[in-house]
Amino acid sequence: MVLGKKADNSRIDILIFQNMHIQTYERRSYVAEIDFSNVLGIMNEYNRGRKGAEKLRLPAVLMRAVALAYDYTDEQGNQPYRRLSGVLSFLPWGGSWESETIDVSLMIVRELDGNKQQTCAYTFKEVNKINTLELSRQIWNISTCPEDEVDQFRALKRIAHLPAPLTYLLLHLTKIPWIRAQTMAPTSVSILPVDIKWGQGEHTSMFGLAGIDKKTNIGMLQWTFDHRLGMGMHFGKFLEHIKHTLDSGAFLQQDIQDDGAA
Repeated sequence: MVLGKKADNSRIDILIFQNMHIQTYERRSYVAEIDFSNVLGIMNEYNRGRKGAEKLRLPAVLMRAVALAYDYTDEQGNQPYRRLSGVLSFLPWGGSWESETIDVSLMIVRELDGNKQQTCAYTFKEVNKINTLELSRQIWNISTCPEDEVDQFRALKRIAHLPAPLTYLLLHLTKIPWIRAQTMAPTSVSILPVDIKWGQGEHTSMFGLAGIDKKTNIGMLQWTFDHRLGMGMHFGKFLEHIKHTLDSGAFLQQDIQDDGAA
């Protein structure tokens, strides 16, 4: 085999590739079958006649469900899943820390840095405290507003314009826990329109949802995570909790009522 023409990789793509190479985890993946019938029913009813920023969006629903699961408090006042939103040590004996706030990044495809279809992450802060409708509005704004009006995108472009060897060295600093906690969301969410297998992301936990079957309303939710955040007894119950949350859709109906009351 001989090499053909070099692929057209954007500056931001190269930055993402570097970060994926540098960040290494003890990865495991779980998959849950989710029945989105209730969620889609609520969304369709709410979105009827609405356009643009006022529509409910599936990425907001998924992000909100994940954040609420992290934030769940049981009858004894414990938060059994809080540890799974965490930051890792790069040392084998360093353990992990809970993230101070439940932040989630969403993988967005939009025009950025001269590329019409650029994949980039935007970090939403304290998602457990943001109503799903408000989160949907924020996603619309981040996806459609001029790129230089978004602080995170301006910073991303500045870093991506640095020489690749320099960014490679700088990214090694993000393996230091207290730096990583300030620069990256511990959890990433992606939604794709087709049924494909998910690769490894650059975040500690990555939730991926492939296309929802239009006949059955069933979607496969895959969670790729770091085993150093917990063991199977933690992960299994957590994913089951998310499944119940999304199957029910009660949180979404409550958010609509709360938004109307506000």
